[in-house]
Amino acid sequence: MSPRVSFSSRYPMASLSVRPRLVPPRLPQRAHAASRGSSYDEGMDPRRSERLAESLRSELEEIINYELEDPRISSVAVTDVILSPDGRKAHVRLAVSGEAAEQTSCLRAVEAAKGFIRHRIGERIELYRLPDLHFDSDLPPGLREKAPALLRRIKRGRPREE
Repeated sequence: MSPRVSFSSRYPMASLSVRPRLVPPRLPQRAHAASRGSSYDEGMDPRRSERLAESLRSELEEIINYELEDPRISSVAVTDVILSPDGRKAHVRLAVSGEAAEQTSCLRAVEAAKGFIRHRIGERIELYRLPDLHFDSDLPPGLREKAPALLRRIKRGRPREE
């Protein structure tokens, strides 16, 4: 018959309250991202950012013009979508036709419908995290009326009239 050996004598480390760590400690998030070859601070790939901005622009234009039923919203063109490097914020530039008061009321209406717009984008574009939308006017109301004349003057090559 074999002598009885206690569990603690067979496994001396089992009696310790703190066991040795067999798994290497987790690296901090920045070092871990850098060790994978991607840059933590740069954000997403520029080509992906451009594709996402273009798809956001087309979807936003369709949602604002055809799905919003607010009477303050007239014809709106989404001229540009600028994404932050990490893709969490999107600055949307809108070209609104009409007087200055109509433009501001239209921007307020679009800003008020931001949650609805974001929900519709989430249904159409499959993203892990949807960007926060910030709406701005493309041109200030005073410059909008002057823009065609300024463009004609630039095209002709004439200096500014005094």
